Amino acid sequence: RCVTSAVDAYLVDGTLPAANAVC
Repeated sequence: RCVTSAVDAYLVDGTLPAANAVC
């Protein structure tokens, strides 16, 4: 999913930020 912050991605999804950076 698209996220504005890698840290937010980690906190929200509990997964690696890099994985969440891909839209």
